[in-house]
Amino acid sequence: MDTKRIVAPLLVVACAGCISGGGAPSLWPPSDFSLSVSAQHRSADGQSVLYQRFFVDYDGLAIYREADDQVADGLPVFDVVSEYQLDPQSLRWLSRLASRAGLFRSDSAFESNATPVDSHVELRWTGFDSAGRLSSEIDSGGVLDRMIHVVNAFLPEGRSFGFSGMTGDEEPRSVSRVPEPLEWVDGSLRRHRWYVGRFDDDADFAIDTLAIACRAEDREVAEAMLRLVEKRAPTAGVGPLGEGGEDWKDRIDAYRRAVDAVPR
Repeated sequence: MDTKRIVAPLLVVACAGCISGGGAPSLWPPSDFSLSVSAQHRSADGQSVLYQRFFVDYDGLAIYREADDQVADGLPVFDVVSEYQLDPQSLRWLSRLASRAGLFRSDSAFESNATPVDSHVELRWTGFDSAGRLSSEIDSGGVLDRMIHVVNAFLPEGRSFGFSGMTGDEEPRSVSRVPEPLEWVDGSLRRHRWYVGRFDDDADFAIDTLAIACRAEDREVAEAMLRLVEKRAPTAGVGPLGEGGEDWKDRIDAYRRAVDAVPR
């Protein structure tokens, strides 16, 4: 299936066509569906780190991002972005594949699993009035491995997630004509400011926007994002935000130092 390509401000937004899959019950995807993956990979010499993020929500907006640069206190700068719209059939297929991989099951208490520190992958999801988190540092009984293969089938060409010891077979590619990720600090900053408004309960996007604003030396935006992150802190969830308490206070201090390093 071909995709419609729309030249939007700053980035090309595409509608990804479904290649595999078929009819699906109307309950797919669940009305509260969302899926996000974050990864951190350190080079063999330890001199560089690649960060990856992927997010898709219940209406099919998909965002893939990369960062290989950091600002003060190690905040990654996600200046590489691909934004596209999954068509309804593709979105249904993604949620059904996630279910087949075991994502929505309730027995999600898993044991710790030693994982090399040079590779870390985390997956968060919501659906069917529940939420969960999987990590490469936790033995998920193969659920995370299967889910990463599922997610990779919906990424831009040539991009993928993975971690040491990952098992299982690749999923056939499920989308076509996804836009190539673009590297552009100013353009990425504008898109991230839009994400902050669109996902107004997600502090992660505010943190990432703060880092990009610091790289762009836009202190006004960086300070605005810091205030927003502080405001959203009480509802912060798992992942890069931590879980509140002293850890959260330390993170806020780190974000403040990054902003203070931006010239006035």
